[in-house]
Amino acid sequence: MGLPVSQVPRARRTRRPRNGTSRVSAAASCFVERVTREARSMPRPEKVAVVEIKGVDRKSAAESHARQLEQWVSAYDAAHEDVKAKGILIVNTFKDTPLRDRTEVSFPTQMRPYSEAREHCLMTGLQLLGIYLDYKDNEVKKQEMIERIFATKGIFSEYQNWTDFLIDENAETPA
Repeated sequence: MGLPVSQVPRARRTRRPRNGTSRVSAAASCFVERVTREARSMPRPEKVAVVEIKGVDRKSAAESHARQLEQWVSAYDAAHEDVKAKGILIVNTFKDTPLRDRTEVSFPTQMRPYSEAREHCLMTGLQLLGIYLDYKDNEVKKQEMIERIFATKGIFSEYQNWTDFLIDENAETPA
């Protein structure tokens, strides 16, 4: 069971903003905007996440993405001594490759030690979509998933297989 791939919102195509941020998929953008709005209304958040979102055409994530995330985390931590930020790297890897043709790993071995040492949570845009689809209407499960994200040091283990939450409409079905 899952959502047909054709019903997943297409990535928004916008010009690259002048401040250097990358383009963001529709689902990730909505999720981050909602979390940002909710965080602004909290008087003193217990947990803070600094999120770096990248889209990569036909490649996996790179250590440079994790280094950029760490710069943002360090800048936040320097300005806010009362709460340490959790670094979350969301990369829309192989974004120009059809889902069924994606066979390479999204987070290469050489970047993992760097991120694990800094307690970053590494996830793909597809994993974020899976989280959103499963937990958008269930507050209890949403809180559980937030706890898992904050506890993750390295690659996020949930939603690794997109066929668990999306339906490939082009796949051959048995007769």
